[in-house]
Amino acid sequence: GQTTLHQGDFTAARTHLEIALMRAGNEADPTRLRETPRAAGYLAWVLWYTGDPERARARADEALALARRAA
Repeated sequence: GQTTLHQGDFTAARTHLEIALMRAGNEADPTRLRETPRAAGYLAWVLWYTGDPERARARADEALALARRAA
């Protein structure tokens, strides 16, 4: 998702990042706990760039909350 975002393919980026977030449910896994905020943050960028600022803000807030939880 991150790579496709930087390539400008927002549709593919959104798909990859949403899948990553759906699969990130296991908070006992330290790697997933660490990577989930990053995926949410990149998804916020995708939403912003594609003209959905309200959802982008919500995802950015989610990313911050996830990062705080991951410490």
